This record gives sequence, structure tokens and C-alpha cells, in this order.
Amino acid sequence: DLTQQGQPVIDERLGRQARMVLALGALANNARLVQQDGRWAIQGDPTEGALVVAAQKLGITESSLGERFQRVGEVPFSSERKMMSAFFTDAQREGQVAIAAKGAPDVLLARCTHERVDEAEVPLTPQRAEAIQAAIDSLAHEALRTLGVAYRYLHQDAVSGALSEDHEQELVFVG
Repeated sequence: DLTQQGQPVIDERLGRQARMVLALGALANNARLVQQDGRWAIQGDPTEGALVVAAQKLGITESSLGERFQRVGEVPFSSERKMMSAFFTDAQREGQVAIAAKGAPDVLLARCTHERVDEAEVPLTPQRAEAIQAAIDSLAHEALRTLGVAYRYLHQDAVSGALSEDHEQELVFVG
């Protein structure tokens, strides 16, 4: 179930946003949920595993994502970069490459020019970026670990060479 402060989420917009965050988190991910001896287990990083499990609980599975997105590469996580990005072809957007990025929210925000609001991409104003950062700081003060997710679409020709950090600009912040 999708809940907020222990209560079911009834706001459809919030539900869509949460599902998109988890789908992107599952795409920008190298962990796998597997069955071993009749029990579910995570193979990979525990934080990435938590994203996969949360997505799976909402019906966002590796196979359902794989029907639409095929991974073509990644720029891996490093402690210096504090983020990682995975690159995909998207069956619904021919000729384009999707980038799913996750990492430290402040690092992602610095690379974002837009944010996803409902079903639209709107410019990320300095005031809005400041409000998002304040929310992140509030969660951190509660000793909660925070991750951000963002995406971007590029024309396939723009990524015909090596995938690099240069592609991780002008992202759309999702949550």
C-alpha cells in the first residue's frame, strides 16, 4: 500500500508522483530481487534493493519496466559524484534515449533545469529549488536518508558516442 504518515494516499497526483519516483529509482539501479530457497532476497546494494522492493510492492516490476525500457549503458555511482545514471531506449519514444538518474538530492538539483509537477515539466525556479532543498534538509534532520531521482530525454544522435557525465545536465527533478 502507498501510505503517507500511516494513512492511505488518496491524492491521485501524489500517487502518480510516488510511482514515477519509484519507477525511475528502479531503472537507475543495479540491484535485483530474486527468489532463493522460497524466499525473496536482494542481490546488490541494500539502498538500491529498497527501491526495487518498494517499486515491486506497487506493481512496478523489472519485467514491466523491461517491456518499455532497454538499458544501453550507465554512468556509474562514485562517492565523488554522489549519483549514477542509466541510459535506455524507450519503446514509446522512438529515436530518443531516456536517462534515469538517482543520487544525493542536492547534487541532482544542481543538474536540473525543470521539475515534474503532475504530468508536466515546469522550469525549476531558484525559489522552488530552495523549497525542495529545505524539505530534504528537514528529512535529514529526522535522521532519514534521502535520495533524489531525475530524468531526461535526448535524441539518440546526442548519445551516439561514449556515455558520460556531460549527458547528466538539464535534468527534470521528480522527487
